[in-house]
Order: sequence, then C-alpha cells, then structure tokens
Amino acid sequence: LINIGDDLFSFNDLEHGILRANTRHPYQVSKPFGIRDSRRMLSLQTLDPRIHFALNCGAKSCPPVKRYTPESIQEELRLAAMAFCESEENVSMEEEKSVLYLSKILYWYMSDFVASKEDLPKKIAEYLRGKKKEKLEKLQKGHSRVTVDFLEYDWSSNDINFITYGKGNLSSKRVFPHSTKNPPPQIYEKVTDGDF
Repeated sequence: LINIGDDLFSFNDLEHGILRANTRHPYQVSKPFGIRDSRRMLSLQTLDPRIHFALNCGAKSCPPVKRYTPESIQEELRLAAMAFCESEENVSMEEEKSVLYLSKILYWYMSDFVASKEDLPKKIAEYLRGKKKEKLEKLQKGHSRVTVDFLEYDWSSNDINFITYGKGNLSSKRVFPHSTKNPPPQIYEKVTDGDF
C-alpha cells in the first residue's frame, strides 16, 4: 500500500479509482471508492481510455514502461496509443477474412473505449497512421462487417534485465556486491557451488 496524504492506496486503487475516474474493474461489482470514501476527490473527472496504453503490470503483453509528465501528458498518451496500436502484437489484420485482431486489453476494457464490439475498428483507426490505418479503413469500407477477435495475453514476465544464476556463473562479486571496507547493513550468507 502507498500512503498519500495519510490515505492508503493499492495499485488497484490508483489504476481504477484515480486514473480510470473511479470506474469499477471489469471483474468487480462495485467502484473502488464508495460515496463516503475521502479518496474519491482524487479521482479524475473523466476516463481517458488511452491510459490502457500507458499502464504496465510487468507482463510481456503490457505496454512498455515510459515516463509521463504533467506538462505533456496529452501528447505522451497520444504517442503511447499510436505505438501500442502500430505493433502487430497488439493490432493486426487478416484482410481476406475481414478479421481485426486486438490485444486482450481492448476486450477487458472495451467499455472504456466504445459502446459495443462493432465500434472497435473505427476507434482503433483513430490511433493508427499510414499504411496500417489505410488498411483498416479499407477493410471497414470493403466489408459489411469486420470480425473482431482478441489475441491471447502473454502473462509471462517482461523482465529484460534478469540474470539467471547457475553453478558456473556465481562469483563473490555477484553474491557480495559491496566492498569489504563498506559492508551492507545486513549480513549475506556465502554461497558455494555445493549449495546448488
């Protein structure tokens, strides 16, 4: 939990209570902040669906982690939405079958973007440019109905800086990263090859 002005917030509270304008999570029955909850006053007044192109839970299918600033948030969200939708892993098309494949994020939070599934192709086109936008617009004009299907979500870790340790690649510098002159306050146990 995070303490902000003596109020406690979970990451769920921050996402759904504040950033999604106190909108209920897709799989919950009530809003995060009730009528008498003092944290309600911190909620955004309107929900900007582009927030879903900026939030990251650490899974591979999540949008990339970026730094956002108050001065440029509108432009930064616009760019995040475009980058997310231009990725074939999040938005792709099969013209012959008139199918638009979308990230599962757009399934879970569909009501943040549109009133119905049929409206998704038009909404997604707003976040595209160039050939991909032209392709989607052509798909919409050329067929009476575009089928929208959702891609599997990859929940595996998006940890690109991890190190896998094995018997042969442990050294005292990795196990004891501090110099012996200035040891850390906690005590580390020495690891030997026999410990694996």
